[in-house]
Amino acid sequence: MKHFLRVLNRRRTSAVLLMAAALAGYFVYSRTEKPAFRARALLRVQTPPALAEAARQAPWLPLTPADAEAWTSILSRGAIRDAATVEAYAAAPRGAAALALEAVAPTPDAAVAGANALAEAALREGAARAEEERARAVERLRDRVRPEREAQAVHARDARREREAARGRHGAENLDVDLRAIDEDVVAHEARRRELDRRLAANRLRLDRLRADRGVAEHLRRDSVPRATPGSARLDENPRVAAAADRVEALHRRHVALLRDRAAAEPAALEARAELREAELELSRARAAVHGQNMDRDELALLNDDELIAIEIRVLEPEIRALRGRAADLAPYLERARAAEAKAAEAAARALALETLAASLAPPTEGFVLIDDPAREKDAVRAEGRLRSPTAWLVATLLALAAGLIFAFTLEAVDATLKSDYDILRHLGWSTLAVVPRTSRNGLLALAPEDGARGIADVFDTLATVLLAVPSERPSRVFLVTSADAGEGKTSSSINLAAALARQGKRTLLVDGDLRNPTVHACFGLDRSNGLADLLAGRSMPATPGVFIDTQLPTLRLLTCGAPGDNLYEILDPARLLPVLGQLREQFDAIVVDSPPLAGAGDALKFSGGADAILFVVRAGATDVRHATWAKRLLGGVSAKVAGALLNQAGEPMTYYSYDELTSEGRRKLVRSSV
Repeated sequence: MKHFLRVLNRRRTSAVLLMAAALAGYFVYSRTEKPAFRARALLRVQTPPALAEAARQAPWLPLTPADAEAWTSILSRGAIRDAATVEAYAAAPRGAAALALEAVAPTPDAAVAGANALAEAALREGAARAEEERARAVERLRDRVRPEREAQAVHARDARREREAARGRHGAENLDVDLRAIDEDVVAHEARRRELDRRLAANRLRLDRLRADRGVAEHLRRDSVPRATPGSARLDENPRVAAAADRVEALHRRHVALLRDRAAAEPAALEARAELREAELELSRARAAVHGQNMDRDELALLNDDELIAIEIRVLEPEIRALRGRAADLAPYLERARAAEAKAAEAAARALALETLAASLAPPTEGFVLIDDPAREKDAVRAEGRLRSPTAWLVATLLALAAGLIFAFTLEAVDATLKSDYDILRHLGWSTLAVVPRTSRNGLLALAPEDGARGIADVFDTLATVLLAVPSERPSRVFLVTSADAGEGKTSSSINLAAALARQGKRTLLVDGDLRNPTVHACFGLDRSNGLADLLAGRSMPATPGVFIDTQLPTLRLLTCGAPGDNLYEILDPARLLPVLGQLREQFDAIVVDSPPLAGAGDALKFSGGADAILFVVRAGATDVRHATWAKRLLGGVSAKVAGALLNQAGEPMTYYSYDELTSEGRRKLVRSSV
């Protein structure tokens, strides 16, 4: 957020100018808009009843949205516009959307004609879209019918396959009828078995009662000595009785088989029944003959009936088991067949419902849009210019503001220079020790600061105090002033820094270390002979008269570059340079060296070995970030002691305060001045 605000503050002039130009252009363009008339036709957006009913019955059947917003988009792309504007109208009551078609034209007649033309186009478009939706819905329904009919055929085929398998494996001609008949036979046989069990139990009770009564009577008649009565076991052991019982059982089985076989003729069943009765009489006569006179008629009848019941039970039990086994074999086939038939019926019902719904979708007589109120000439009103409306001006202002911001940030992105102390800290990682503001003067010399240069002098006095606080192993200090490129104010900064140190009472020496392009002597209007190059070459000594030049400040002296000759590399050899700096330290408290820029040559790196602190000069809006970064890398490669940066020509003219005027009471007055 802070970076965003800094960018806006730096680029506010460009952004404001662009915004003002955009708004001025819009103002001029809005004046060119011609007066016009507006007419409106109101339409009601409605879904055809047939399609609405189809969508209600089949929720999965999608329909195209028929609302005001959708129709606004549809009609705005239509060919019939005739300089008309389409707007969405408020929703009508009961949820039916309404649409207002507005036409703007130079005359009322043209506006009414345009609105009605749009309404007619909407009606035609609505009818066409309704027909498309109907055809699409019918096609979707038919697509759903086909798989349902296919599923019906598959399930019907499965049901037939199950019935044919039951016929081929178990001989069931009609699976439903056969299973129903088997169930009926099982029920009838079980009912007969229960009836026989009841008869057998009743006969046993009666037989026990008869025998008990007869035993009591014989006991009373024969001195209470009962006589043993022959049991039924003796009768069953008789060959005649056993043969008769076997014949009765065989005939009974034959009769039951004839009854179960419904295809058998009725006379055969009657004949089997007659033979069974005759065999039962023969069994009774055999029992009576074997039993003799010891058994009365009632007991004999009960025994015969018990024998017949036992025979019938022996016949019924295997019949019941056989019927149940056949039912168990046929039941799975019937269950699977009925399940397949049920699925086939469900698929057929669904297919029929879909076919009925598709048949009900006849071509609709009306479309999605119905006209409610056509445009009339008397309703045409004068339309206000759209470009002059408050909404249009608000939109134009917002767009101009956005354009200004985009332009400001585009300039910031394109500009790859250091402009503030924040940029120096972000890109170089150095703190800014001083910020020198822009000035209208040709130079920034502050040897004898007057009113116009007092602010600059204060800045460099503060800078000198900060640099003197830098830790050093020697009492005297050597300050190296350099920059990334030429023209960034390095020389003027060196002169002002040396003057500030001299004003603080330090014996200061200003050294012109730029042997390639010296400018310090020109600033003072001096000759550059007999200077630093002569000391390094051994042609002069620090004690030689005329080596150090006096200036306006008593404690400030100047050492020009001298005559370097042709071989600068040999002269600037650190083996020569460092001893000379050591000799100068013995004579001065502070030494300021104006070195060449780092981008041109590596002379400044040779001076850095003897410097206690290096001041890196950056010109706001001129020093390239890439060059400054490269210079920092070079200084880091020789382990230079960089104290910080000086931001030159930055910001607005500097405002400062001084006590220069005396009041009537003799007190000094605070005066506000600008550089």
